[in-house]
Amino acid sequence: MSWGNVPKGLVLGLVLVSLGVASCAGGGVGATLADMAKEVPVETTTFVYWDTGTIEGDADLHQLRDRWKADNEAWLETFAIETDRVRHFLHFATYGDNTLDHLLDFSIYGNNNLSVRGEFDRERLRTQLRHRDHTRGDWRETEIWQGPDEERWLALTGDSLIGGSRDTVRECIDIIEQDGDSLYSDPNARDILDRLPTGLMVHYYDYTKQFTGGPPYEGMVANGTSVEKKDRETLRLRIVCKFTDPEEAADALEAIRDRVDLVYQKVKAEQDGRFVSVTAEVETETFAI
Repeated sequence: MSWGNVPKGLVLGLVLVSLGVASCAGGGVGATLADMAKEVPVETTTFVYWDTGTIEGDADLHQLRDRWKADNEAWLETFAIETDRVRHFLHFATYGDNTLDHLLDFSIYGNNNLSVRGEFDRERLRTQLRHRDHTRGDWRETEIWQGPDEERWLALTGDSLIGGSRDTVRECIDIIEQDGDSLYSDPNARDILDRLPTGLMVHYYDYTKQFTGGPPYEGMVANGTSVEKKDRETLRLRIVCKFTDPEEAADALEAIRDRVDLVYQKVKAEQDGRFVSVTAEVETETFAI
């Protein structure tokens, strides 16, 4: 899948992800995202999560819905997954590049994978996979489908469909069945996710893992952004950045605020120890185009 044509508004929206984020009183991301983060490898460098069920059911968010479908429909189709059935979507990768102008262009990442939850007719899905020359098998106790090249797998777990490289899907199954180390067990990911509110979209990035180049600010180790609906025409962004120490967070505070202020409105930023938090607003139409 290529995200190379992601619109400027959306790209800039997640450039902020490389900046830091929101209210530390957010109360933590929703249970579904937290659960999904507990099913993907601890080596995960970056992910984008979409609450597609909420987006699909809200007429005010039709532009976000169209954007999500345009960017993901073809890729999901390779796994015979129908977008209208998806309620939660997580795209994760285990290799990253610090090209900040292309944070949503997953073509620059290595080992792209997905985890989806929704209302799937599994027999229909199996039929479609057979028609696409996938072969049914098992890994441990989990049903898997191998692609024609045997390098791409789709696992039908209890709650999720997990697709991607053979090794990553195997690792996800091991995490689920054997309670192995997951992304959520990583302190950086947990610190960021626990400080983000539930969002229509959540983006996470870790600069300490398989990553080429340095972070956008000295001492930044991870960041995340959550996008919420404020009203019919406005989205609220909440961004959190984690640094190695409070001094580096303080040094980056003004630069982060200024960068966000170039693109969004009603920007507020504050420091809390090793964390920088930013809130901002943007018109839905601008963000989704």
